[in-house]
Amino acid sequence: MTDQKHTEETDKRDCDHGRLARKCEICQLYEEIAILLTQLDAVTKQRDELAEALDFFTKSYVQFINSGDAGNWNPEKEECVIKARAALARAKGEV
Repeated sequence: MTDQKHTEETDKRDCDHGRLARKCEICQLYEEIAILLTQLDAVTKQRDELAEALDFFTKSYVQFINSGDAGNWNPEKEECVIKARAALARAKGEV
């Protein structure tokens, strides 16, 4: 069995991108990779949006606590703030 290069010429003859019942393995892989990259892009955008929302909420919460209107304590020692800051650092690639 000899290796056959996957070229534009073999695409036309062997694969034809959906017009034949069976696509070559390389074309199938390209299509699967394209789908995965599209999904990755969507997840990355969602991650960025969620990180932005978490950052806004955390800053607002800390600012409110530091205003003294809700009492006096250090919000930076609260588990929810610690976890939010850690998640934001991971989302930014800082950890």
